Parts: sequence; structure tokens; C-alpha cells
Amino acid sequence: MVQRKVRVFDKEYSCSHYKWYTIKDLSSRTDDFARDCLDLFGYFSKLFTDHPDENNTRVYILHYDEEKRPDLLWTCSHFEHNTSIDITALAYFLALLEKYFGATAFLDLIDDFTERLIIWVPGIEID
Repeated sequence: MVQRKVRVFDKEYSCSHYKWYTIKDLSSRTDDFARDCLDLFGYFSKLFTDHPDENNTRVYILHYDEEKRPDLLWTCSHFEHNTSIDITALAYFLALLEKYFGATAFLDLIDDFTERLIIWVPGIEID
């Protein structure tokens, strides 16, 4: 299942190199990036209490080349939140991503049929 998702991801986002982490993966790390992601997941799970969890929420770091700062994708593969109240909460979460990573956050995909969410944050500041 994970390999299939990675192949689909490869087709959707072309970049030279990427790493992905579940929130569960990041919970064992102590670096600033992992702490920031865990803080953000705390907000994410409080704002959207129904289905996002530490296994279906992933963070992708996309590396294009040495000169360009990496992009971040915040994804959730079980996201059923698309009411007007949810969209307001999502806008708040986008603002939090911008604050934490110093770059503009974009809502790339919200699909109630497939229950997918993708947020794109290009050119993040990461140590």
C-alpha cells in the first residue's frame, strides 16, 4: 500500500529527491523540524478531530536542486472536513504553517470523495 502511494506521489510531484515522514516517524526525533511538525500536528488534530491521525498524516520534503530551498507537502489520506467551518479552520492551519516555516502555504487539494488533503508550502526555511 505504501509503495503504491509513493509511486502515485512520484507521478504527481516531479522532483529530484524527496523524503516523507508520518507523524509517528517524527515523534522519535528531537530536531527542530520534527518538533515543529509535532506541534503543528497537535493543532491539526485539535482543529480536525474526526480522522487525521499520526499514521495517515504525512510530511513530504521535496528537494529540487542545491540552490533552491525545499518544498513541504502536508498530506492527510483520511480527511473528511470540507464545510465552511472546516475551511475557516483550514485557513488558520495554513497561517500556522506559514509562521512555522517562513513561507506561503497553499491549499493544493481538498477532495471529499477520495478523502485527501494536500497542502503545499514552497521554499521552506529548514535547518
